[in-house]
Amino acid sequence: MDYLKFHSTKSKIHLLIISSICLFFLTSNVFGTCQLSNEGRGNTVEELLSCLQDYKTPVVRQKAIFSIHRLSKEAIPALIENISNSKKVVAYLSNPLSSGPLVRDPPMGVFSAYLIESILGRERLEERTIDNIPSTLGNDPNNYVYWNGFIVNSQNELIKDGDLIEVQKIYRVWWEKNKDESICELREGWKNGERILNGKDYEWK
Repeated sequence: MDYLKFHSTKSKIHLLIISSICLFFLTSNVFGTCQLSNEGRGNTVEELLSCLQDYKTPVVRQKAIFSIHRLSKEAIPALIENISNSKKVVAYLSNPLSSGPLVRDPPMGVFSAYLIESILGRERLEERTIDNIPSTLGNDPNNYVYWNGFIVNSQNELIKDGDLIEVQKIYRVWWEKNKDESICELREGWKNGERILNGKDYEWK
């Protein structure tokens, strides 16, 4: 009996240790899981981008997006580096009022490029609700710089993962040419129709 009690106690201890280890990995940042600091205001762009990939929770994604936008011009270099990322994001970038085609789960690269366009096209993003329509950049239609939120090639076809490298090159060239301009100057140019993909083999819809 003492032998059985000893092994029963030993098994419980092992189970407790295993449970503690599992809890540690689930609640820590060992695997790079997104951790928002002060509603995202204390995170780097890379950390905020990981929130878009790691979390399925719309509220967390939206906080990360708004935090990236608040970083303004400072966020652009990291966003450009992420344009080649083909990992899918559970989201969509279509304007809530758009009746056009809905493209769900865009590549992270397209999402990153869209955030650059959003930084250039909007001084700030507003949070409000319209008929409880769930939208990735909030429910205010003015937050959306394009109606459908996707990129097409010269044949008017939705771009594929292999196109992301080419799109990234275009954004890099644009940045090298314009990085010394102030955010006000960049936004004024965007407002006047000076878009990054103008005259290229790709176009935002």
